[in-house]
Amino acid sequence: MAEAARSFWKIALECAREYRLLPRDALHTACCKVFGIKEMATNDADFERVGFLNLWKP
Repeated sequence: MAEAARSFWKIALECAREYRLLPRDALHTACCKVFGIKEMATNDADFERVGFLNLWKP
C-alpha cells in the first residue's frame, strides 16, 4: 500500500509541474490520470491546461 501511495503522489507532483497546478488540483488531476477519467465538471479554469481532460462547465 505504501508503495502505491508514493507512486500516486509522484504522479500528482508531475501533474503539478506539467500543468502548473496547485496541490489540490494536481491531486484531482492525478486521480483522473490513474483511473482513466477523461471528463470533469468544474468551473475552475486551471483545469483547462490539462490536455487529456474534457471539461464540462456547470
